[in-house]
Amino acid sequence: TMSLSELSDGRVLGGTTIRAGTGGEQKAAEAELYVMDIAGKTIEWRYAVFPGAYEYTQLAPGPRGLVYGLVSFLAFDPERLLEPKRFFVFDPKARAVVYQADVSDEFGPFYYQQGPRKIVRHADGRIFLLFQRCVAEIDPVSFALKKAAEVPTDIFSGGDMLGSRIYFSNGSHICSCLV
Repeated sequence: TMSLSELSDGRVLGGTTIRAGTGGEQKAAEAELYVMDIAGKTIEWRYAVFPGAYEYTQLAPGPRGLVYGLVSFLAFDPERLLEPKRFFVFDPKARAVVYQADVSDEFGPFYYQQGPRKIVRHADGRIFLLFQRCVAEIDPVSFALKKAAEVPTDIFSGGDMLGSRIYFSNGSHICSCLV
């Protein structure tokens, strides 16, 4: 499991990876999403929602019981630090993707790091995506992205909100931008 998101009914949506990492051996052919009943400790459903996906990098609760996610279609390469990802919106009740977009052409790639935290929620409910050099806000109705901030340095990992600022890491530095 690479990513988890709590669902509105108390279950969990999980996203797997088939990237074995440095020195590992790939065991599965495609990454999957799954729904787990925590109380019963059972997997209720699992499916390779995006054929050919290598990793569901991050999942996060969205509006109206939906889940926002990022999926990658590239095999693991320890030399690659930047990669495009597909943004998607998943309806766990229908068990279907209701929106998807290859957003890297417009907003740039994402850094590939452990603990990526590329989907960040503001206390007022707004949700943002952290790309290499900008922050985009997700429209909660159309799911379209709108650039919310340019950043003067690369966003490696770690996004979180405090007030109206998004904090992130750049190597050993903690940086922020106003949204």
